Amino acid sequence: MHLKKLLAFCPTFVTALLIAASASGDLIVNGSFEANTAATTSYNLTNGIFNATVSGVTAFGGANELDIITFGGGFGTDPVDGNWHAGVHASTSGLEDAFSFDLNSSVSAGTSYNLSFWATANSSFDPGTEPLEIGISSNATSFGTLVFSTGMLPADTWTLFSTTFVAPTSGGFLTVRQSGAPTGTWVHVDGFRLSAIPEPATLGLLSVVSALVLIQRRNRV
Repeated sequence: MHLKKLLAFCPTFVTALLIAASASGDLIVNGSFEANTAATTSYNLTNGIFNATVSGVTAFGGANELDIITFGGGFGTDPVDGNWHAGVHASTSGLEDAFSFDLNSSVSAGTSYNLSFWATANSSFDPGTEPLEIGISSNATSFGTLVFSTGMLPADTWTLFSTTFVAPTSGGFLTVRQSGAPTGTWVHVDGFRLSAIPEPATLGLLSVVSALVLIQRRNRV
């Protein structure tokens, strides 16, 4: 049976294939902060100004002083993924910067995901290297449920963090916050990526599709 006839005969086959294809893509809309209207590096932006400047990202933390940083921005850390990165701060009094990323599609409880991003503690102003925390939320201005913590961060050098987790809850936002107390901590972040891990059955389906396509090509020769 030709591949075209098989696809026409089994609509669910097509549906499953489309789901598998979409699951492998990055779910974060602006994970490297490239979509923004900043003309140059800007420090200590209020949540409102940051939100108006950077697309697909919503700042909501109590510290209220996020940064959008490009090359030559000063203080030793240039972007590692593209032309821009963000800075978040937490004070010794417990006030912390936090923000959420818009997602192309919501995270589903019980589904496995791959998460990766770059981070470094910048010691230009604060000595702290307190952890960066990642959550899943149904609200753009609420941290939601913790899914990953970096542990103590390396100072003044970009480090790639990568983890796999099973979503404990569903939500349309990936959240990030700097937990700097008791030591003030200033963290630079960049290159966030989130993707769903296909189920084994879906991977098997993709293998079948690849084999069928290969057979069809050979038959044409």
